[in-house]
Amino acid sequence: MTLLELTVVVDVDGCQVQLRGDLDLCSAPLLEENLAALRDSGCRDVTIDISRLEFCDCSGLNVLLKAHAALQREGGGLTLAGITGPVQRILELTGMADVLGVDDIFLNREGPGTAEAV
Repeated sequence: MTLLELTVVVDVDGCQVQLRGDLDLCSAPLLEENLAALRDSGCRDVTIDISRLEFCDCSGLNVLLKAHAALQREGGGLTLAGITGPVQRILELTGMADVLGVDDIFLNREGPGTAEAV
């Protein structure tokens, strides 16, 4: 198990969160607290770079979905960037890639072991 590292950048381009490690039952509250703090500070559009996320379970996915819904209610949104590997798999299996805003998603259309950018 890899601990979750979280970096928050707020600048003129908006609010970005970079994740590295595992997003699971133990680490999901950390992300949830940071996303709530961003909303409380006025961020309405948040991009989460998950290109270095190694694992995401249903509790991590739940935090992303709740944040997405909260931001939409406030007129904003959540976008996931850098989706690859295991996180891509959970988003595809659950159908959440269609629900969450996604950017730079790589979908495996050719079968195991191959991927193409869409």
